[in-house]
Amino acid sequence: MTLGQISLAIIAFFISLVGSSIYFLRQPAPTVARQTAAIVLALPDLTPRYLAGIILPAIDVGSIQAESFIIGTESGVVLAEKNSAVRTPIASLTKIMTGLVLADYGGNAIIQLNPENKSTPPKISNLPAGETFSAGTAQILLLVESDNDVAEAITAAVGPRIDQNRTPRDAFVAAMNQTAVQIGMTSSHFKNPTGLDEPGHFSTAQNLFQLVQFVDRAYPHFWNETADPPKYIETLSGHRYAIESSSLLVSYPGIIGMKTGLTDAAGGALALRYRIADFPEDIIIILLRSPDRFRDGEGLINAVRRAFHQT
Repeated sequence: MTLGQISLAIIAFFISLVGSSIYFLRQPAPTVARQTAAIVLALPDLTPRYLAGIILPAIDVGSIQAESFIIGTESGVVLAEKNSAVRTPIASLTKIMTGLVLADYGGNAIIQLNPENKSTPPKISNLPAGETFSAGTAQILLLVESDNDVAEAITAAVGPRIDQNRTPRDAFVAAMNQTAVQIGMTSSHFKNPTGLDEPGHFSTAQNLFQLVQFVDRAYPHFWNETADPPKYIETLSGHRYAIESSSLLVSYPGIIGMKTGLTDAAGGALALRYRIADFPEDIIIILLRSPDRFRDGEGLINAVRRAFHQT
């Protein structure tokens, strides 16, 4: 064999090797490797953007008390998880879906609080019955304060826009479930817009991860007010009302979006979007059934920081 033939053979070998490496980098990892950042969630029309060519670290989560959690990149690469496919009540993480349906159908809707809304179990807003506000203001109250009375008022205003042949609440909840099917949330079902405990109302950390991915693509500004909320909102009557975040992690460095949840059956729940310096994707964290959701949330963020060598 001539020197030229040997050179061509070597080049062909390396081309084959690189091609094989790219192929395997694009393949979903086996189930047993779920801690090593290599599972791509099956999402409709959500193709991962950053897989080949980037080596992602395994994350040592330490002593996290949450019964279920998932950490992954926005394109769907799972960095760590625990029981993420287990169905469980999800408390006010439900309001992420409520907010998505509001964004889809709310438009220029005017939301009005009525006395029945104010009788919804806590947490409720400090706005009195009779106040009216825009869909945008409703979204802030829903996601920042996690107000149950606002969630119910949203269904009353937006439900007729979805289906006039059903009660407003039934139409709205049906849209929540239809949206879940469209996203591919096959282990989720919604019975109400608030997340209050109710038989048949459940999801999984994995499905909620998918929901956050979808929201981020459909409505990039969805989370804007959650990490750095305004001091007050203004109603259509011109009155101002102070608001307060439901999260103890508000303004935590690197967090760019969040939603909290807490009920007796669900325990503590938390959804976070976290940004790492010099990394091309945001990190999504979902944790469920935690006895201390904020401590666990901070613990998972610190685990991500260590893995990516952030100071």
